Amino acid sequence: MSKFSDEQRHRIVAETRAILQRGQAERVHDTYELPPAEDEDLLLAALSAPLESTNDRHRREIEQEERRWARRREREQSTQQRVLANRIDQAIETLRGEMRREIEAVRADLLDVVLGCVQAVEQIDGTLDHLAREPARAASERVEALFKRMEERLDEIAPPRGTAVDLPPLPLRGSRAN
Repeated sequence: MSKFSDEQRHRIVAETRAILQRGQAERVHDTYELPPAEDEDLLLAALSAPLESTNDRHRREIEQEERRWARRREREQSTQQRVLANRIDQAIETLRGEMRREIEAVRADLLDVVLGCVQAVEQIDGTLDHLAREPARAASERVEALFKRMEERLDEIAPPRGTAVDLPPLPLRGSRAN
């Protein structure tokens, strides 16, 4: 869709090459190298491509710049996310270490409490065994002492057995005592 025919394009390319080779082109730097003749088809294809308008070029450049900014933002965000993730991981490891130390301290305290309870139970068990024997012996001694005192009191109150007891005379039936 070029306004030039194939023949005109070939002629323009040949003239351009001739001008460039003679060094009469003022805009070309000394370091510019002409493409080899084999690339003539590539050059013709490039020349036959429609030219980009200024607006299209600006749109393309803006889109490229926006894509570049988006990639930069993604890199920055991913860097920030990695830094944040590393900080979070370090904080988690620190907390885990602290929790492990606290758990070990609680375990040690709990072990001390359990050992103290075991010793207390053993002491209580020994004391209960001792008390279980002592009260029975003490109770039997007290009961024996009570029986002994009762016998003594009874002996004081009542005469010993086998002796005669003086009783008051019984009233007679027909007589009245005034």
